[in-house]
Amino acid sequence: MSVAGTPQFSELSEENQNSGDGLAKKSPNGLEMTKTSFASEKDTGASWMSSTGSRATTHLECFEFFVDGNRKLRSISRLELLRRAREASADQQVVADVTGLSGMSEAAVLAAVGIDAQRPGEEPLGKKERKRIRRYLKGFLQPRDIRQVDPAFDAKPAIWVRRNVIVFSLEHLRALIFADGLLLFNPSEQRVQAAAESLEKRLTLSIRNEDADQEPFEFCALDALLSLVHEYIESDLSDFEPSMYTLLNELTHKLSAKRLERLRVLKQDLMALVTRMDGVRDVLQALLEEDEDMSRMYLTDIARHPSVTRSPLDHEDVEQLLESHLYQIEDALRRTDLLAAAVDHTEDLVNIQLGTLRNRLLMVDVTLNIMEAVFTAVGFLTGLFTMNLQAPFFKLDNGGTRWFIVVVVLNSSFAIVAVFLLIQWARRARYLNG
Repeated sequence: MSVAGTPQFSELSEENQNSGDGLAKKSPNGLEMTKTSFASEKDTGASWMSSTGSRATTHLECFEFFVDGNRKLRSISRLELLRRAREASADQQVVADVTGLSGMSEAAVLAAVGIDAQRPGEEPLGKKERKRIRRYLKGFLQPRDIRQVDPAFDAKPAIWVRRNVIVFSLEHLRALIFADGLLLFNPSEQRVQAAAESLEKRLTLSIRNEDADQEPFEFCALDALLSLVHEYIESDLSDFEPSMYTLLNELTHKLSAKRLERLRVLKQDLMALVTRMDGVRDVLQALLEEDEDMSRMYLTDIARHPSVTRSPLDHEDVEQLLESHLYQIEDALRRTDLLAAAVDHTEDLVNIQLGTLRNRLLMVDVTLNIMEAVFTAVGFLTGLFTMNLQAPFFKLDNGGTRWFIVVVVLNSSFAIVAVFLLIQWARRARYLNG
């Protein structure tokens, strides 16, 4: 059943069913068909607007790079992206009349997966046959994949391999790589414009190589994009390292609240940079663990030899390419690890210095408390003589002066001796150091 009059196949997967791509019905042959077609999306864009709100638009701006390295600015619709990815199917010999999955007939899909469309009695498909169809359709570019390159959405670091296309989303670079071209999205951003100029130079230089063993376009494009990602990370790290090491050196000589606050800010920036690098490394490691995905990255070879089934283990070239960039990212991560270790060591040293200062303040406080206790006792003795008492020595001639001198000398001597003895006791009791 199809709105546009052409049967439409869904992925037959739970992921599509849960994402609201459309209700599915069973055809007489047992295949699931969606009520919503790509043709209806082209006219109204309702499915995109309903799921993403006003942020979604029917067209995306992008730089289009050709196999000769040249580029142009263009606007492309989501439907056109889906059709471009699907019309270059590796099964063109059996679905040569197909312009995209939206126009793919039931018989064409059955033929593409090796199932006889002329079955006696229109008997329903078995479980294994439906699984083969699901696996075949699952590899195509899906509408949700386009959100990864749409600047209206927040994209996670990813390199996804789909049938005839590679979805690239690292740093601020969002692109779709085909066997005969590359689409770089969000051209209004200044960083993307600079990246487009650099990418054009890299691709032109690579394509002009006339060697017989010239790399396919998709590998040149992927290598250029990954090189740009590494350049961004390396540039940020190179700008970050000198300022951090200078600040750490200053903190070891003189502490200040301003320097400590600057260290806190730089440490947060370091963690953000490490997070970015971890995202790139995780993407490359995950891709290197998938032999089938790496084998499907040979877009040019698959398009030129659609009847030949590639071995999942035949991916030496792309594996070497990914590993070389992974080593570069891991080397940058090792530098950040050394930088983080230097920060930790400096923080430990700062804590030791702050602890020493606190101990000195405590020593001063204990000393002042001892002196306060002693002079409080001396003041108590002095206060006794200020009482209105009838002491005999007050009646002697010049007795008051002599006794005043005696009391002052005795109190001063007592205070000095008491302070000395109490400090010695505090040191032996380890209340004071040194």
